[in-house]
Amino acid sequence: MRRFAVAFSAALMLFAAGAHGADMELTYDGSVHSYSADDIYLEVNGKRVATKEMPPIMIMNRTMVPVREVFEAMGGKVGWNADTKQVTVSYDGIEVAMTPGSREVYLGRSRIVISDGEPTPMIINNKTMVPIRMVADMLGFSVGWDGDRRIVSLNSTDEGFSDSEPVTPEPPSGKADKGVISEIEVEKSGSAELVYLVYGNPVKPGIERYSNSERVVLDFAGAQLGEGVYNLSYGGSIITGVRGANHDDKARIVLDVKSQPNIEISPTENGLVIVATPAGKNYTTKVNDLQSGQTFDPADIPDTTDEIESSDDDLSLSTDGLVDTTNNIAFDYNTVVIDAGHGGSTGASRNGVQEDKITLAIALKVRDKLEDAGYNVVMTREKDVRVELQTRVDIASKPTDGKKIPAIFVSVHCNSFEESLAVNGTQVYYHPDSKYGTILAENIYNSDVAVTDLKGANVHDGSTLFVIRKTLQPAALVETGFLTNDGDRAYLTSEDGQDDFAEGITQGIIRTMEKMKADKGID
Repeated sequence: MRRFAVAFSAALMLFAAGAHGADMELTYDGSVHSYSADDIYLEVNGKRVATKEMPPIMIMNRTMVPVREVFEAMGGKVGWNADTKQVTVSYDGIEVAMTPGSREVYLGRSRIVISDGEPTPMIINNKTMVPIRMVADMLGFSVGWDGDRRIVSLNSTDEGFSDSEPVTPEPPSGKADKGVISEIEVEKSGSAELVYLVYGNPVKPGIERYSNSERVVLDFAGAQLGEGVYNLSYGGSIITGVRGANHDDKARIVLDVKSQPNIEISPTENGLVIVATPAGKNYTTKVNDLQSGQTFDPADIPDTTDEIESSDDDLSLSTDGLVDTTNNIAFDYNTVVIDAGHGGSTGASRNGVQEDKITLAIALKVRDKLEDAGYNVVMTREKDVRVELQTRVDIASKPTDGKKIPAIFVSVHCNSFEESLAVNGTQVYYHPDSKYGTILAENIYNSDVAVTDLKGANVHDGSTLFVIRKTLQPAALVETGFLTNDGDRAYLTSEDGQDDFAEGITQGIIRTMEKMKADKGID
């Protein structure tokens, strides 16, 4: 039986910590902390990793692992700069730099900011420790959890743990609080994969399917996840992951799937279960009466393991950015997605100037200029609110007309570099494996440099950036200027400067769209 369980309690998510089972004293942040936890072991690509000096531990309900042992087990090289207190890692052509205690992590020239509420890299008992989820997300590894053997693993394949034979699972036994999704469990039963929610007084969810990015999105109005955020890599034959987050007055559960399955939702004694089974050319969705007295029995699932022919009607696309999907997907060549970076007072800041305020001002001007030119514009945000990265990708992936999605995605940002306030200029990032993404970045860069008063700092490989890597359409991320540079900052905060940047971005988008349409023979 395969079981991946998440209880929003002391055993939060799939990361129960500990490695040697004994009480320990941990020295970090200038203090000594008492620590006690059950044994847990670390594997990388199926091989046990020795962590004699410092075992995996849990900080802020996240499993922390020793950076040297993990990266070296992956085949990477780890360095330490005693002067800058910076850890550097080289792995598979990727350069990673991190400073213990800092929320900024660099992948090549790309800057990633660790969210508030998540642990940063830390020095604990003189060892540099990093959140295992951060390692996985940076390098494209999947995270596995074997609860029986207490093994947390990083895997470079999607194989995960194998099952010897189907076993009828048992639903979770947790307490169901009204309106709260307090536990999530994923299990396999025959040819089906089951997602159990411990959920008090469940309501019928809204369901959307995204065949172009292989996701099933369920919105539970009036509900909330017990701990706010949930992320599980599963690696099943149907479901590859389950994610969740609170969105104002609803809880959202996202099933990442290999192809669109049949979905049936039924009541259990303490919540509901989402049953995913292999689908043929046409998949089905069914929601049973969640308030009925008849609860779901997993033994009723037939074990149909016949190979299912995939649908020619469904889009089968890569969402990892490694393939140019331009020839595989139907684009709406009259629609553009404009993404104002950050939001909700996040991002870089300098002298009272906040990045997310500048990006929104420029993005809104781009919207207006594109609409004046006859284009439809989809905005990821139009207010000063924080929008998660995956939500931005979801918005960009949503069809505008049948199976057509917006043809271009552009994310607007401001740069910063505290180590040298003299650094300035415009940079644009793209995915080198995307033909039109590369053209888009070059067109925006050349237009912005021509229109604005700022120097050019070239175009760069942005394949490690989430919105570049995950969006389906050609994408570019514009680092308009450096808030840490006095000249750039003054220009970015001026009405003329913001309008100039918007004009350059607009020109670059239109030139790229015209090129794409010409290549497709579209008037």
